Amino acid sequence: IDQRIDGKGESGREVLKRAVHTLESLGKVALSSSPLHGQSILAVSHSTYIRVLLSLAENVSLVESFSSSWKIDNGSVSIIDINTDG
Repeated sequence: IDQRIDGKGESGREVLKRAVHTLESLGKVALSSSPLHGQSILAVSHSTYIRVLLSLAENVSLVESFSSSWKIDNGSVSIIDINTDG
């Protein structure tokens, strides 16, 4: 998780930290009185990062996500519906 491919880019741990920060930020927007409250948010990313985000949101390990029925390709659409009512 701490290795970088060819010594470049982000390590798996750095990707996880960024994904957690992203989900926390989007959750705060969804719960805030921001003009974006109740609005749809579009995020575009690579399939691996989307898999990390979905794994965190669903509390599923990355290993499990690859063996699940999730099909996440680059260019695919994934929808996360955040329940702001609790």
